Amino acid sequence: MAYIPILLFGSSILLVLETATGIDTINTAQYIRDGDTITSAEGTYVLGFFSPGKSRNRYLGIWYGKISVQTVVWVANTEIPLNDLSGVLRLTDEGILVLLNRSGSVVWSSSTSTPVRNPVARLLDSGNLVLKEKGDNNLENTLWQSFQHPGNTLLPEMKLGRNKVTGMDWYLTAWKSPDDPSKGNVTCKLVPYGYTEILVMEKSKVLYRSGPWNGLRFSGMPSLKPNPIYKFEFVSNEEEVYYREHLTNNSTHWRVVQSQNGDIHNFKWIEKKQSWLLYGAPKTDYCDRYALCGLNGICNINNSPICDCLNGFIPNVSRDWNMMDWSKGCVRKTPLNSYSNLDIRDGGSGCLLWFGDLIDIRILHENDIDVYIRMAESELGALERSSRKKHMKEDLDLPLFDLDIVACATNNFSADNKLGEGGFGPVYKGALKDGREIAVKRLSKNSRQGLDEFKNEVKHIVKLQHRNLVKLLGCSIEEDEMILIYEFCPNKSLDFFIFDEKHRLLLDWPMRYNIINGIARGLLYLHQDSRLRVIHRDLKADNILLDYELNPKISDFGLARSLGGNEIEANTNKVVGTYGYISPEYANFGLYSLKSDVFGFGVLMLEIVSGNRNRGFRHPDHHMNLLGHAWRLFMEGRPLELAAESIAITCYSYEVLRSIHVALLCVQDKPEDRPNMSCAVLMLGNNDALPQPKHPGFFTERDLFEASYSSSMSKPSSANECSISVLEAR
Repeated sequence: MAYIPILLFGSSILLVLETATGIDTINTAQYIRDGDTITSAEGTYVLGFFSPGKSRNRYLGIWYGKISVQTVVWVANTEIPLNDLSGVLRLTDEGILVLLNRSGSVVWSSSTSTPVRNPVARLLDSGNLVLKEKGDNNLENTLWQSFQHPGNTLLPEMKLGRNKVTGMDWYLTAWKSPDDPSKGNVTCKLVPYGYTEILVMEKSKVLYRSGPWNGLRFSGMPSLKPNPIYKFEFVSNEEEVYYREHLTNNSTHWRVVQSQNGDIHNFKWIEKKQSWLLYGAPKTDYCDRYALCGLNGICNINNSPICDCLNGFIPNVSRDWNMMDWSKGCVRKTPLNSYSNLDIRDGGSGCLLWFGDLIDIRILHENDIDVYIRMAESELGALERSSRKKHMKEDLDLPLFDLDIVACATNNFSADNKLGEGGFGPVYKGALKDGREIAVKRLSKNSRQGLDEFKNEVKHIVKLQHRNLVKLLGCSIEEDEMILIYEFCPNKSLDFFIFDEKHRLLLDWPMRYNIINGIARGLLYLHQDSRLRVIHRDLKADNILLDYELNPKISDFGLARSLGGNEIEANTNKVVGTYGYISPEYANFGLYSLKSDVFGFGVLMLEIVSGNRNRGFRHPDHHMNLLGHAWRLFMEGRPLELAAESIAITCYSYEVLRSIHVALLCVQDKPEDRPNMSCAVLMLGNNDALPQPKHPGFFTERDLFEASYSSSMSKPSSANECSISVLEAR
């Protein structure tokens, strides 16, 4: 503590003033001159004089006390710098801090409207410089505080907002430059009226907006979410409305800075690196430029160009829009009789309404919200299709074919090029200009399937690569079309051969056995070796395509489902698939698993061996379906009688018998009794003894009728757990 007998300021004489050094408080008998400092109790912050950057001017400010890089968080005399080292800060008897220059003139001062007897100024460990009555530790009773007069930095516990009673605003103002802390042109304010949001403005021009507070966060700031560094709050009551952050660990150094170019930067001090880490910022990409896409435009940073019109709107000036000048925005295709535009819903506040033109809308890829726009009735049908297809296009990781190219390849979808038709729609043969042959699957407008199945097909096959899976080459979703383009399999599907009296003669047993093993390997890849654990759910002869060499390729993934992590089963309220191949637990209880595909594979094996469909099978001696007939022959020691007359089994009786045996193991009634596909592949490929099969599921025509009836109804999800054990080959 230093004592100076006399200090002269012009004609004024101050006697025996005490210089404040190394303490956190000054009173009316103390002062701070250039070179002196006061430090908060824990040493976190320091108050003193400094020169920013390359400037020689002197300012009174607050900076961090425990870090190596001087980082100023608050400045008093931003507009009137001192040009020498003569500055002095003192506290008057009225409780006002004054900054004096060499001549004793007041360069900067605080203010108070409350009478005070024994004022003191104290620097807190929060970085807040407060004036209060000595002995009064209640921060609510402060006469003045620096936190109510922020500069370019928002510290934890500082408020960004407004006092509704006094009209005082708490906002950030960027420095003019790193060398000049005077007020620049860029400010960051919390708009206290209407739907409260944060605006960054350059003078009167809006540069960025956070979107309204929705009860959880500001809707346009997906990065604002729970984190290990700070908690945040939004408060709105009769007296105040503000946003504020609280550190979860007081030893952390954290600050938010408004930059000169309009960006808002979050910084965290990294002790090991002795530097500030740019943690993240609300403004992160070009779409955050306010009104970039004009009225009723929408910005998507992942698109090129990034601006588009909202669904149901068209560019106001097409010529400018095509030149990437989006400032004129978009207008409605069909005007409304009355004007109410926007309805936003979110988990926080429920519903926000907006009237008038929409502006500054963008696509977010996390924490998104639902937006409902009132449209003319005539627009709704086309709008729904367009919206769903546009959203779907963003999800596809797949080459897109121009519709003109697909039409040319198929001779404009000529009937002469038509290969067949399924639940999705017609399939056409095509040829690209490079000579590649393709199969084109075109969604029919009357199709029982639609966008969901289309997306599901792409999702489950686009990244799967196996010689026994059909390869998806791309898609086309222009106009009202939804088209999938596959590799061409010239020998059509398996049902074309095995269920036709003439064509079945073309498939001898080695060919059929190769097809069985190929399907098994494809299923094993789906269940075990692929990136996803995929359940096909519609395995049947119609969905097995044959290439030039009659190698099988599993196709049609429109009903497929994937299992995550350690999942082995799931359930559904809606049973889908093809009768005759659906497993009992799926048809009766909506429970599907990898073992559901195993059941379908077993049915398919018996159909390949016998040349008969399971569904609709008739025998003069009984009323069983194909599964029951095969089981009956097996139990009576006559399994080879199941084999189709068209195949010579003399040389291959062992393979035929083993295929029937494995098939009956796969179609057993209980899923836990069925082998998984890895076991099935091993069983088909070795000579080990096999376990005795139990009765199959749905082995009579009555069972099949009941399954058909029950599976067409919506079933409640089963709560029963299904333990699935694996049968190992012996």
